[in-house]
Amino acid sequence: MNCKEFREKMFLHEEIGEDFFLHLEECNECRREFEDFLRIEEKLKERVFEEESGKEWSRVYKSVYNRLMYEKIKRRVFIFLLVSLEIILLSLIFFFVYRVGRFFLQDFLLLSFMLNSLFQILFQVNFYLFLFTLLLFIYQNGLHRKYK
Repeated sequence: MNCKEFREKMFLHEEIGEDFFLHLEECNECRREFEDFLRIEEKLKERVFEEESGKEWSRVYKSVYNRLMYEKIKRRVFIFLLVSLEIILLSLIFFFVYRVGRFFLQDFLLLSFMLNSLFQILFQVNFYLFLFTLLLFIYQNGLHRKYK
């Protein structure tokens, strides 16, 4: 094998034969050129690996960021729904108190008993709403799996 054939086959790894390695042992110029080629090829592989790992980190970062933004939006919607439910419940209770209070305005004792009962109901509803929110928070964050 001459140097020209060696240079042609140097880039074709599949076609390397025994005569290629014999020429590599005999010719110092081709050996230096082949070593330079291997160093360049190794640097290119490292560079490609760095670019691929950079792309992979970028993809992972975007995925995590999107998931966090989704969770943030989901939490905000959940809080908005709970606050809306609380406002609706309070509005209904105060509307009921106003309507019934006008009817029972003559009897103050009956009115105070009714208001006391309604506030107890309101506090119980708030307590159960708090428990419901707490259970949803535990389930949503996966804390129920952590303590099994």
